[in-house]
Amino acid sequence: MIDINQNIQNNLLNFHLAGIIPVSGSDVKEGEVPWHTSLTRLDQNLLAIERSVLECNFAGCETIWIVCNEDIQPLIKHRVGDYITCLESVRGSRYVKYPTTKIEKIPIFYVPIPPRLRDKRDSLAWSILHGANESFMVSLKISKWVTPNKYFVSFPYGIYDPKVASSGKKIYFSEKNVIYTFKGESVCDNLYTAFTFKPEEFKTIRRSIKKMCSGMSFSSEGLGYWSSRNFLLDKFYNYDNIKSIETLKIEEYQSCQDWKSYQSYLKSNLFGKLVNYNIQNLNGTITKESKYSVSGITQSKGTEAISVLIKLVSPSNKLDGTKARINQ
Repeated sequence: MIDINQNIQNNLLNFHLAGIIPVSGSDVKEGEVPWHTSLTRLDQNLLAIERSVLECNFAGCETIWIVCNEDIQPLIKHRVGDYITCLESVRGSRYVKYPTTKIEKIPIFYVPIPPRLRDKRDSLAWSILHGANESFMVSLKISKWVTPNKYFVSFPYGIYDPKVASSGKKIYFSEKNVIYTFKGESVCDNLYTAFTFKPEEFKTIRRSIKKMCSGMSFSSEGLGYWSSRNFLLDKFYNYDNIKSIETLKIEEYQSCQDWKSYQSYLKSNLFGKLVNYNIQNLNGTITKESKYSVSGITQSKGTEAISVLIKLVSPSNKLDGTKARINQ
């Protein structure tokens, strides 16, 4: 007899959730600050792009695809790297004798917008479709069995606790899609909140946008050539193009898309609550075995890092970032 629970478990193990992080786009505001908007510092050791990578990690993504052009890619790669330590494997490593041998890594790929599509289909919404297409084509060249089953989109320009993404894990690996909302608004209202969509919906979205786009001729609405590069997120990702949606709420949300919104974040209660997140510690200290002393006790640096990460991924973790900063 076939064990149904075993089949479900095998399906989860073979499920490929690909994380898409759109960075480059013609609608991304630049020039208001002397750095790229995706490199905005959210806390002492956290940038906006790093928050998105952590959100994909909490969501359970097996691969992460960052869509950015060559001008900003070296800086992002210098901070983020080629991989990130899987938090789910860190949680499971507490039950084995040698924890560091069980920790897995999530690969990070950098995808530029092709030169032939720039100034034509290079908006933030198009970057999501381009990242999804590249992840599918690259995976297909390896094997048809590793192609993405679903895409998880995280925006570096929206600011909220990345751990929120772990609340929808059961839904990610089902037939339903997830859209995160803040006060009733979501990506369908041009808010930079996470959402998922399936490969078959990718075709629906691209087909509908191509029908509305003027292409190489002027549109009847007077939008000029390649009008879809001026379309906002709500025209691409809405309840008509994405089916079987389940909404999850975000308690606190801010944006860093421009200087004024960044100022609002610095004044909000959310500022200071992301202090516990640090990708450098997550990727760097996890494998080091140098000895050091904490409160008079000598222990392995790698073991200490694992214990800190277990507290981070634990559901009972409710540390106040402001208090943690003061205690330091």
